[in-house]
Amino acid sequence: LSRRQRQMCIRDSDLSSKVRSTFRAKQKAGHFIGAFACYGYKKSLTDHNKLIIDPVAADIVKKIFSMYLSGKGQNTIAKILNSDNIPCPSEYKKMQGLNYKNSNRLTSTTYWTYSSIRSILKNEIYTGCMVQNKSFRMMCNKSASPLPHEKWIIVPDTHEAIIDKKTFDIVQSMLSNNVRQMKTSSHTHILAGLLKCGDCGRAMAVSYTHLRAHETSAHL
Repeated sequence: LSRRQRQMCIRDSDLSSKVRSTFRAKQKAGHFIGAFACYGYKKSLTDHNKLIIDPVAADIVKKIFSMYLSGKGQNTIAKILNSDNIPCPSEYKKMQGLNYKNSNRLTSTTYWTYSSIRSILKNEIYTGCMVQNKSFRMMCNKSASPLPHEKWIIVPDTHEAIIDKKTFDIVQSMLSNNVRQMKTSSHTHILAGLLKCGDCGRAMAVSYTHLRAHETSAHL
């Protein structure tokens, strides 16, 4: 690199550090700094750093937790919501006039999937905690790298809960106990990476549950 380029890199790095430091201070104070509120919530009109409940979406979140607690699997829940013509989170945000795009979702997928249900079931924000700093993005870099849970910034009681803590903890226990992840280093299936879902195009994987004796396929 030339001297000028090195100077520009140092300047950009300093600016990035200052911006990140400001964001971290707000996150630790429990202020929401995201561009879009999590499904089930919306930004307050009087304070964009505060989340308030979106009654329509919040009811769907409650329904998802209730169905899972009753014994329905994540794929089954997705099918029920799709059959009821309930828009998935990204489509719902678009219907609200938001210019939202889920970078983790395939462009052809405009409905509920196993992944979208699981994401909601595992999201601690529904207990009233502000959960941020879950990924790290370099300045001017479009891709973000996930951070380990111990580096997440979690501030309790920053907004109204949709799911009580006891219910959330029960669901987390069910999620961890019902599915055992295979060690891919020693159990790689011959069709791994080749078998795709006919609806959304996502790769399929084999999972095992304590509730069923047979194998079930799941979206990655």
